[in-house]
Amino acid sequence: MDEVSTAEAKRDLSHLLRRVEAGERITITRYGEPIAVLHPAKRRAGSRAELRAEHGRSQLDPLDELMKARAEIRF
Repeated sequence: MDEVSTAEAKRDLSHLLRRVEAGERITITRYGEPIAVLHPAKRRAGSRAELRAEHGRSQLDPLDELMKARAEIRF
């Protein structure tokens, strides 16, 4: 894990975020003491089906039901 000072973090935030997106963990220090850790965020599933599968839901959620009813009214 790499360490950077708060001054470096302010100056190079965009660069640090690219490194974190690539999987690195970076500790931000103030006067040599760790105060924060940057790490990659857990990515969410992309589709509703993937979200339902991830959370064990197989039935339609209210938004899906609304969209289905709206489609039926149009035709």
